[in-house]
Amino acid sequence: MKSRFTVSLLAALLSIALSPGWSQTAPPALFQVKASPSLPGPLSGRLLIFMKQGQGDKEVDLDHYSPTGFNPESSWIVAKEIHDLQPGQSVEVDANDKAFPHAFSQAPAGQWEAQAILDTDHTYSYGGRSSKDWQSTVVSLAVGAVSTNLTLTEHSPESQDEADLLGVLASVSPEVAQQVNIQSRYLTQYWGKPTAIHAWVILPPNYDASRKQVYSTVYWTSGFTGNMGYDLETGLRLRKRMDEGKMPPMVWVMLDQSIPQDMHEFADSVNNGPWGSALTTEFIRNSRSVTAWMLARAPAF
Repeated sequence: MKSRFTVSLLAALLSIALSPGWSQTAPPALFQVKASPSLPGPLSGRLLIFMKQGQGDKEVDLDHYSPTGFNPESSWIVAKEIHDLQPGQSVEVDANDKAFPHAFSQAPAGQWEAQAILDTDHTYSYGGRSSKDWQSTVVSLAVGAVSTNLTLTEHSPESQDEADLLGVLASVSPEVAQQVNIQSRYLTQYWGKPTAIHAWVILPPNYDASRKQVYSTVYWTSGFTGNMGYDLETGLRLRKRMDEGKMPPMVWVMLDQSIPQDMHEFADSVNNGPWGSALTTEFIRNSRSVTAWMLARAPAF
């Protein structure tokens, strides 16, 4: 009886070990991420490791717009905050910790590949990769390996949004648009670091800073996915309408409400801070600060 039980138990364990979901056939869940010795340092930010099934891809990322629609589980991701990683140094990432949609050790058997991204300014969750980020090449994951080595070697490619913004900036003159960055005492105190309200100020035609002209001022905010680039492009379209006489001359303040966590909507929030109070009591109510900022930096037109 005891012998039969032992044989049955061994058979059951062998069956589990050979099943597709058994961890021995899953990709490794331990990563060693190294900063290439050629990179400037130290490096800090949110280290992201993406994993997906397949091979031969040049990029492994979240699949926001797959042919079948939004598919959040098409790519697996693990994240770890790192500080002051020196060139040539490595950091270990356990992909069973803070991983989505599951711990990497739970991945089914198959061909998997991975890529590391260092999100240096914590903006990936809002706009994806930027040219400020560092990335590794895509590597295939060896089944049964203890760990996988990934090396940060290069900047992520410049996105189309970044390229478009650089093109727009090259054609903008200060008598048309000026960028304003005014530090907020409220937000700085909340976050424990210098935090500013950012905006583009679109000036009306024939604006002269030396004259005491009075203009109506419009404060404008974008919708979801808006950023400083989108704000500027929208403001320039408004300026064009003023140039063509299709809109009365006004000062447009194109407010940026994008943050890494999403959009703060200029609302006071326990998660994002007192953005509403900062806007109304520091930025708008004390509008002289914006005027002074512009006069201090604007050339004589």
